[in-house]
Amino acid sequence: MNINIVSREKKQMLSREEVVAEVDFVNVATPSREKLKEEFSKVLEKDPKILVIKKIQTHFGSASGRVLVYVYDSEEELKKIEPKEKKPAKPAGAKPEEKPAEEKPEEKKEEKPKEEKKEEKKEKPEEKKKAKPKKEEKPEEKK
Repeated sequence: MNINIVSREKKQMLSREEVVAEVDFVNVATPSREKLKEEFSKVLEKDPKILVIKKIQTHFGSASGRVLVYVYDSEEELKKIEPKEKKPAKPAGAKPEEKPAEEKPEEKKEEKPKEEKKEEKKEKPEEKKKAKPKKEEKPEEKK
């Protein structure tokens, strides 16, 4: 893997240095962030704990890409500024963990009250119809 540093820019307010580099990776897949972090720590002569690989842009059809790396002054500054890492994604073939099923009572609750409720619901619309008085017809007034 060949690393050519394109630009280095110091950001005093954020206590970090932004490094843009061109990376050539011939006859291999795009390197992982961890592998790039190791390689950049060798090139920049910095501890990998203070490096953050922010972006990897590969060029379609070629074995090269542009990488944006943040080099912090200390681990404390890195923890203050960088967002916390997300939980790793679950593998595609993994089944979700099953919670132990709670013991359900074998006896079912009385079903009759449910049926009664249904009957009551049927009766209610009829009651509403009965409760509504018929509209009285008003004679049309002529203007």
